[in-house]
Amino acid sequence: MVILNNHTSKSQWCCTPFDGDGLWFNSEYSEEDYFSCLERLARMFKDNERVIGMDVRNEVRRSYAG
Repeated sequence: MVILNNHTSKSQWCCTPFDGDGLWFNSEYSEEDYFSCLERLARMFKDNERVIGMDVRNEVRRSYAG
């Protein structure tokens, strides 16, 4: 079984309050980009019986400018 997981937007070690990656959007990725990617992933895996869910954002936290 597979659960798709969006842990961070950038390839980096998680988590600090100053990494700029606490929410599903940031200065590099808009909220619109995020939801567009979720929709694309849902379409891509909708018929794959091994994919049972999607964690839309892991480690949501307050973010501070660095």
